[in-house]
Amino acid sequence: MSLCDQSTDEESVVSVHLDDDTDDSLHIGDDELTEPLALGTLSIGDYVLVEFEGKKSSLHYVGFVKEKDNSEVFVSFLCRKDSDSSKFFFPQVVDESYVNLADVKMKLPIPRRSGGTARVAEMIEFSDVDFPLFPSLR
Repeated sequence: MSLCDQSTDEESVVSVHLDDDTDDSLHIGDDELTEPLALGTLSIGDYVLVEFEGKKSSLHYVGFVKEKDNSEVFVSFLCRKDSDSSKFFFPQVVDESYVNLADVKMKLPIPRRSGGTARVAEMIEFSDVDFPLFPSLR
């Protein structure tokens, strides 16, 4: 079972930055996905898209930057609500790792709160990101 297959009833408490009034759309060009991301453009508290290369394919994950070093960042990974959703949540079992800066494909915009009930309010949404560009997003 994946860490993301778990229920969101008892999510871990994580300090996150949310923006309820963002109107900027994120437009991603092919050149933006291949250019390396400079460490100076990332800050603690940013959301990022991370790519892990496998033998036959690559997988993408959304993460929250908790620390940064000269060549890597320490990321807490989020789980995607559904395979076609722009909503994410922090899993009950924390999934964190150091990631080489070369594997960070892009900095994501500040997410919005999603929903109104106590359970759904724990979701964060990146409504301005075109996630279908990343079919391997988990």
